[in-house]
Amino acid sequence: MKEHKAVRKLAVTVAVLVAVSLLAGCAAQSHFVAENAAERVKDPIAVVPFDNLSGHPEAGMIVAELFQNELSEASGREVKVVSPEQVAALQEELSRQPHDPAKLGEILGAKTLVMGRVNEFAYKHVLGEDPAVSISARLVDAKSGEVLWKSALSQTGRCSWLKQDSLTRLAHDMCEDLAQRLAASIRR
Repeated sequence: MKEHKAVRKLAVTVAVLVAVSLLAGCAAQSHFVAENAAERVKDPIAVVPFDNLSGHPEAGMIVAELFQNELSEASGREVKVVSPEQVAALQEELSRQPHDPAKLGEILGAKTLVMGRVNEFAYKHVLGEDPAVSISARLVDAKSGEVLWKSALSQTGRCSWLKQDSLTRLAHDMCEDLAQRLAASIRR
């Protein structure tokens, strides 16, 4: 009788663990805040299109726009996103020094820049189509080039008959999380 209860308890535990793993995605993250970052951040903050290392042609701009919207809401600061049209108009100038914060700040009229990278923005085909997104973002003082804040987040959503994530929904949730972390770090 005791043996039967132990087997039943083990079966229930395994079933619960399997259910939880099917409903929750996997995530990894890292985070850094410079000393006195809140006092050193100057408005306006410009969010430039994120470098796109994914296979999705618009991932860098999609994530930058999501991040800008969330940061504006969470921080209460003046935050502007640099549109693809502005980037195209400045392409020749930016191609000479694409990641020079001082030059970018001067061209964009911003004192602080949010720069980032989209490493993954795709559906993984394992037991269905699970969205996978990996984003890294950093807040840079345009004048000195010093990184005041940086964070990276990678997450895989789940698609099942109980729950379905999309790439954009997953990216939005991740940008909201990153923007809230940044806003908390730079609140005056």
